[in-house]
Amino acid sequence: MTAFPGGTSVSRLSVYTGACADGLEGGTPHLHTASTEAYVVTGGRGALQTLDMNGLRETELTAGTTVWFTPGTIHRAVNRGGLEVVVVMQNAGLPEAGDAVMTFPPEVVSDRDAYQEAAGLPPGGEEAAVARRRDLAVEGFLRLAESARAGDYGPLLRFYDSAVALVRPKVAGWRRIWETTVAAGTRDTAEVLDALGRGDGIHLRHAMLLEAPPQERWGMCGHLRAHDVTRPIVHAPVHPSTHPPVKPSAHSPVSQPTHSPVDPPAHASVSEPGHSPVDPPAHAPVSQPAHPSVDPPAHASVSEPAHPPDSEPAHPPVKPSTHSPVSQPTHSPADPPAHAPVHPPVRPASGRDA
Repeated sequence: MTAFPGGTSVSRLSVYTGACADGLEGGTPHLHTASTEAYVVTGGRGALQTLDMNGLRETELTAGTTVWFTPGTIHRAVNRGGLEVVVVMQNAGLPEAGDAVMTFPPEVVSDRDAYQEAAGLPPGGEEAAVARRRDLAVEGFLRLAESARAGDYGPLLRFYDSAVALVRPKVAGWRRIWETTVAAGTRDTAEVLDALGRGDGIHLRHAMLLEAPPQERWGMCGHLRAHDVTRPIVHAPVHPSTHPPVKPSAHSPVSQPTHSPVDPPAHASVSEPGHSPVDPPAHAPVSQPAHPSVDPPAHASVSEPAHPPDSEPAHPPVKPSTHSPVSQPTHSPADPPAHAPVHPPVRPASGRDA
């Protein structure tokens, strides 16, 4: 088992500075269509603005804050001073393969060619393109937020429809990635549990240390120091065992790696718009790479089919308790969510806006 724990990926994010049209500094609003994302704040201060069918809300971010949000949650990182975050992404490989959709205005997000042009980062002009696409996504986000505040969720539902249409052609490739990473890791764990139940611990003899050096890139929310956990470096033994290696038995729960540390994975040809596939690290297996001090990767995703504009969400939001707008730190499954909607959803008017 050489995959990063839990089929996840990890990167370090320094959230962008520079004011947007509304005067706030920060990242590019977007959602993921297939993957849950987590923020673990390590320094600075800021906020996370989110928009979904439960309404628009803002969550303060300070060192130690840990939040996560599911596919379909439009999120915007706001930097109020040196905001640094460790980002944990579900489904390693899918965000890098383009599972995120930025909140460009509807005339852009509904046109595949226009979207690709707006999202791309041309070589040599990345910094200007990052600022340009952020400002365009903020423009679209502010429109969606204004409609939600007025109780009109039709524009958000139509954005969901456009997001699904954009990523649908990529789903077959995403499934191949998922089968060789997340699904394979789950099967490996099941086999390990079966072996341990039989008293068989042969997989323990194949223990190893792995490393994924940082790779700097432009992200959607900030400068990234990403780690390609799909192609790790396997450290060589310091004192090789004098015992001959034990071959796994026929029922061994651990399969051998399907590729060497420098071989590209089977899904290497799938890349996120604006990001070329990451080359394998040129590190010897026993070397300690220097860790630069810049940033981590952008994300993207595959959501369930969007609700038609004239329907209620499949699961209507839970109303907060009447005695307090903020839930207690702990609650039973029947209690309201920790973050009560700022603007509870209202049934969208039938028919589509122009």
